[in-house]
This record gives sequence, C-alpha cells and structure tokens, in this order.
Amino acid sequence: MGQFAGRRRPMTRIGAGVLALVVLGPLAGGIALATPAPAEPPSDARCLGCHNDPGLKDDAGHSLTITPAVYAGSAHRRLACVDCHRDAQSVRHPREDLGRVAPETCAGCHQQDIDALAASAHAGSGVSPQTCASCHGDPHAVLDSRNPNNSMSAVNQVRNCGHCHQDMMQGYLSSEHARALFVLGLVSAPACTDCHGSGHDIQPGTVAAAAISHARIPETCGKCHAGILTQWRDSAHGALWMHDGKNGPVCTTCHQAHAIKPPQSLAARQAFPGDCGDCHTAYYKSFRDTLHGKATMLGETAAAMCSDCHTAHQNLPASDPRSSVNPAHLAATCGRCHQGQVTASFLTFDPHADP
Repeated sequence: MGQFAGRRRPMTRIGAGVLALVVLGPLAGGIALATPAPAEPPSDARCLGCHNDPGLKDDAGHSLTITPAVYAGSAHRRLACVDCHRDAQSVRHPREDLGRVAPETCAGCHQQDIDALAASAHAGSGVSPQTCASCHGDPHAVLDSRNPNNSMSAVNQVRNCGHCHQDMMQGYLSSEHARALFVLGLVSAPACTDCHGSGHDIQPGTVAAAAISHARIPETCGKCHAGILTQWRDSAHGALWMHDGKNGPVCTTCHQAHAIKPPQSLAARQAFPGDCGDCHTAYYKSFRDTLHGKATMLGETAAAMCSDCHTAHQNLPASDPRSSVNPAHLAATCGRCHQGQVTASFLTFDPHADP
C-alpha cells in the first residue's frame, strides 16, 4: 500500500459530476425553488375594479368606463377580459397602455363575418374592431342579435345606418316601409339589411351580385311581395328582365328605392305616367293630351292612368290574349270605371290618339 501513498488518482468526468451534484445540489435546488411561477392573468374583477368608474377616460377624452351590470348583459359576457385584451397578460397595466384590440382577436369568433365585410362596400381602408364598433356599438355593451334593443335590430338600424346615409334615410322615413315599421309596429317590415343584405356583405348596386342590383332587385323585393313577383315575371317587363337581367324596368324603376309611396296616393298616381314615359315617350305624350291625362295631372284620383288600364305588374301587349287591353278584355277593363256605359261604339275610343 505504501507505494501508492504519495500519488493522487486523476478525477474522472463521472466523479466530477457526482462531486458537483453533492456540493451544489442544495444550492441548485434553492435556485430552482426561487424561480417565480408564471403570473396569473388579471381577473375580470380586478379589471372592473378600475374600469367601473364613470369618470375614467383616456388621454383623448374617450370614456373607458365598463359597468359590470351592462357587461353581464352583453353578448360577450362569457368572455374574460384577457380573451380579447391579450396584452394584459404581459403588459404592466395600467402603467403601460394595452393598445387596440387586434382584428385577429375578433376573427377568432367572427371569421365568416369579417371575411364578408372585407369584401363589402363598407370595408373602406380595412377591417378592425373599430369598424365593427361603428355599427354594433361598444363591444362591452353589444346585445345579442335577437334582442330588440340591439343596435342593428330592425328599428335601431335605421337610425344607425342613417348616421352615414342621411339622404337615403330621409327618403326611407317618408316611405310605406317606414310607416309599417314605425307607425304600425310591424317588425317584419323591411329595414336596411332586409334589402341590402346581411350587413356584412353589402355591395354597391352597380355590382351584379348585390341584392339591390338590376339583376337581383326583383327577387329581393319578391321575398316579401311574392305574389307580385309572380305576376311581374309573366309580364312584358319581366320577360325583358328575365332575358339577361339587364333590361326592362324593375321594382325600383317605378317605385323608387327608398321613398316608396303608397301606389294609390295622389302623389304616386301623378308620378307614374311620367315614370312610364321615361321608356314609352310617344304613349306618354298622347296620354297627356287626352281627358284621362289632363284629369290625372289636375289631381283627379279617379281618372285612369297607365296601370288602371294595363295593370300594375302583369302588363302585356294588346296582341296577347291574356292582356287587359286585348280586344276580348277591353269591355271588362273599361267597365271598371265606366259601369253600364261600355258599348261597341264606346270601345272605339283610342286612349292614345295621335292625330
């Protein structure tokens, strides 16, 4: 044994590792225990504890108030604050601003709506949560779409859309549609989105795929006026439209788009001959020269004008046996006004005489 007494054995790698574990083990364990656990995201109660302040505003003066009771009744009530304000999990707020909510956040739930909006007339310079809020209001207070107090309900959307489309809204408010909605209380009466689309995919009327384009407006109106659409499709006007969707008068040609008047009103009856005359120039001129035309222009509602003889929506050429002005039907057509006066001689009268 003495021959080895003054010699040291070199330490192997394994031995060094064991020594380090023995010596540093307690210290290393202490370091591991001292590493903080990931911070818990702030709770809704903590967020609302500050934001439930009527006087809370940002530097620009915009309110930052969120009332717990209002949020609890909103469509977003099941979402936690950090589900949308994701920066709150890493930013030291309120010392640092959380910034705007990213569009991708809304897309997590509303991707289909956002895709439609991005391709619509309302896309503008881009789609963001601020774009959504301009129609739907405060995202902390937005109501379920089935709630009658929702900002885009039939009644409220008229006021909402009117903030930008003031001229259109003035026309609508004087219409039969508005009377049915606001005066008669028929929530089934058409508001903006019933004609223009869901609200997210609205296209200008010049786009063929738009619900209000010349190619599609008959079917859009026909969702409510199904019987009239059936008659109109069978008319000379409908035949022109069905040929290529580009020609022939459609609903808005005669009834206007927004300021739709009751067709039996004096204003409408005086305007219809001129509307028809936009296409039927010669017939309009000859009509104005007749007793019918002069009486109509003077405001006599009982005087016959275009639709009284040719029907409003099923107008057909006189040569068509189904036409109201076909010789076989003239006696019945004229007899609606001239009861007991229609004779063979009476039927020789030419309502569009052009000497």
